[in-house]
Amino acid sequence: AVSSIKGQANPNAVCQICYKSFYSGNEVKAHVERVHLKIKKYQCETCGQQFYKRGDIQRHHKRRFHFGTINVEGESNPACYNFLKEALNFLDTVKLQTDSEASK
Repeated sequence: AVSSIKGQANPNAVCQICYKSFYSGNEVKAHVERVHLKIKKYQCETCGQQFYKRGDIQRHHKRRFHFGTINVEGESNPACYNFLKEALNFLDTVKLQTDSEASK
């Protein structure tokens, strides 16, 4: 059973698959979607990687230099996306030139 400062777990908020207790039905639903069904609701529009939680995709954007391409609500920002796409294309071009010169 779950216990913390919040108090006792709700006896009706139990996962029917693994019998883990939660504080609310919403927590049970989120648990089942993530743990048992493996549903990833958030997808990075830049690289396609999928995530379970909004905080996970926000952290991904900050670490992957996608920061600013997706706003807090998960909606795309075309201006940032286009800038990032152009920057990545430029870096790919530079890498191809460098690789080509190294193979000579």
